Amino acid sequence: MSARARRLYHATESRFHRDSTGSIRSPHPVDAYTNQRALLELFDEIVVLARVDEEKVSDNGEPVTGPGVSVVALPSYRGAVQAVRALPQLNQAVRSLEVDESVASGRLPGVVATVLQRHARREHMPFLGHVVGDPFDVMNSGVSGRLGALAAPILRAMMRRQVRNCQAVTYVSTAFLQRRYPARRDADVLVRPGARIGDGDLKQRNDFTVRETPVLLAVGSQEQLYKGHDQIIRVAGRLARAGVLVHVVLIGEGRYQSTLRALAAEHGVAEQIEFVGGVNHTEINGYLDRADVFLMPSMTEGLPRALVEAMARSLPAIGSDAGGIPELLEPDAVVARGDEAELESAIRRALESEQWRASQGRRNYEKAIELSALTDDARWLDFLRNFRDRGSNGQAR
Repeated sequence: MSARARRLYHATESRFHRDSTGSIRSPHPVDAYTNQRALLELFDEIVVLARVDEEKVSDNGEPVTGPGVSVVALPSYRGAVQAVRALPQLNQAVRSLEVDESVASGRLPGVVATVLQRHARREHMPFLGHVVGDPFDVMNSGVSGRLGALAAPILRAMMRRQVRNCQAVTYVSTAFLQRRYPARRDADVLVRPGARIGDGDLKQRNDFTVRETPVLLAVGSQEQLYKGHDQIIRVAGRLARAGVLVHVVLIGEGRYQSTLRALAAEHGVAEQIEFVGGVNHTEINGYLDRADVFLMPSMTEGLPRALVEAMARSLPAIGSDAGGIPELLEPDAVVARGDEAELESAIRRALESEQWRASQGRRNYEKAIELSALTDDARWLDFLRNFRDRGSNGQAR
């Protein structure tokens, strides 16, 4: 590859959908056209490979396509079995890609990124891996049962090999994922949290008084249960039985929402749990500002964007010790993953102490400012320019 790489292929595990006009949207701001557009300073064309749910029509989410940015629509598989069945179609899609003057990137772990990286290696096309999570923790979290636990060490070994085969690597964490999945010595490496915090997202909160019925907020996909929404519901039930009433707001959508609604009814807190579903990024700050405490008792994480967004609004938060969460929160705001008694105790302490809420909220705001510097556009474009130029010089080793 001697000419300048003019095309970037990017693989994501996001599930896109179409809106009422037929245009493609994503539930995740990171996929938004407004974010991809900046990369057109470096590339003539950006092609995103993603699952598209052709049965879902919704105007929620962020527009993905626009001048210079297109999408290769892949089957909207769900779970491991459907992913295996979809492999022939995924392989066919990547084999049809033009490889001349091109480089590739993908979010790891991910089925689509794995297929694209294998094709890139065959075609000597440089690959940039965005390490956003830990497959070992995902499979070991219990969401995939006993078979998942057995597969966890195999997937960890595969992921380590994938990262070592990348010419460049970004990590959403500052240390956790780097220890688990180190890049090779000659790879370009960048710490880049997934949450992009703009000036409009930062807000200093001065009043930390809780409402008469405290509002607890959690944000995350309900496609699986590893975000801990089921734990929050059970803890809300325990608090209610002890005479502590809370209003829980759950933002997110997915196939387990009906299960979560049934769980709320089972624990007698159906009226206290508000299922919001998916919301646009422009709406999220309103929910954050109306909450008293943010909760993220995840069973597995990389560096959670939703938590950083909450911190940027000076919101006190409680999270589990999964993944990069301890990199974000103070030790007394971190609970052991899956320990609902400890989560209940932490929530009680947060609601009882305005001093704790104020100190955590202010500290979280400062931490969010610190993290926002790592998402600077100029820094990211310089890194990507170096990756592009390495590809142009035939350095896909």
